[in-house]
Amino acid sequence: TVAHDFGVARGAFLFLASFVLSFGLVKGALNLVAGGLADRFGRKPVLLAGWLVAIPIPLLIYFAPNWWWIVAANA
Repeated sequence: TVAHDFGVARGAFLFLASFVLSFGLVKGALNLVAGGLADRFGRKPVLLAGWLVAIPIPLLIYFAPNWWWIVAANA
C-alpha cells in the first residue's frame, strides 16, 4: 500500500490532515491571487499559466521519496 511504501502508520490522522489542509489553504490563497490576475490579464492567460505550473505535479507525486514530498507537491 501507499502507506506502507512511505512508512506512514495505519490510521495516522496527522498525515491525512496535512495533505488535506495543505491543499485547501494553498488552493484558497491561489484562487484569490488568480482572481486578481484574471481581472488584470484575462481568464485565458491565467488558466494557461496555471496549467503549465501544474504539469509536473503528478510526476513529483509519483517519484516522491517520502510522504512530505507528496504533501508539498499537493500544495
